[in-house]
Amino acid sequence: MLRHSYIILAALALGSGCALFSALGSSTDGSAFAADMEKFEVESIDLVVPGNDGTFCPGASAPFTITAQATKKKNGQSVQLQTAAAGSKAADARGKMDLTEFAMEARGGSVERGVLTTTGNPWETLMGFDVRATYRNDKTKVIEKHFEPVYSCFTGVGGSGASGAEGEGGYPGQEPGQGGGAAGPGGGGGPGPRVTAYVTVVRTPKHSHVGLVKIEG
Repeated sequence: MLRHSYIILAALALGSGCALFSALGSSTDGSAFAADMEKFEVESIDLVVPGNDGTFCPGASAPFTITAQATKKKNGQSVQLQTAAAGSKAADARGKMDLTEFAMEARGGSVERGVLTTTGNPWETLMGFDVRATYRNDKTKVIEKHFEPVYSCFTGVGGSGASGAEGEGGYPGQEPGQGGGAAGPGGGGGPGPRVTAYVTVVRTPKHSHVGLVKIEG
């Protein structure tokens, strides 16, 4: 059966473009240990992807947090709040904002439980990726972050060969509590598929030169 696949191998950047949102993502489940936002007046919010340099590769994912500059309504004290990290235990989420306090939107990917996951289709990510968070109690508090597309995660292209034969089973134990013998080695894998690669260079809205490979086989 003839199969076709495409892969973008490398790119040189151009300028940035506009952001259009089309996908609605969900946030984390509510937590009984989260901060009571009725006690705070939120002044501004920000969205942080730790260690990110402002780019994403198609198909990549990364956790994020939302921070908020706020004042306590009771005494006017300034505080900085943040959401718990993705997968945090209840003890780690104590006193932190819950992501359900924010309406999350994403373009070129999805948001789920504090993790941004970008689509793996390079054609759907030519303009990059965008995430927007809106504070539900005050919809004037909005943060939008744009991430440029990069293709450094694509390092090769090809197909898998047939699996090798399974190894022989080990000898059973001879007495109660005695271990069995080691299993035999498996067989060598089969040769990889015969493929034909077509390579070209194209221009995208974000990159002046992108290496594009089409694989048949």
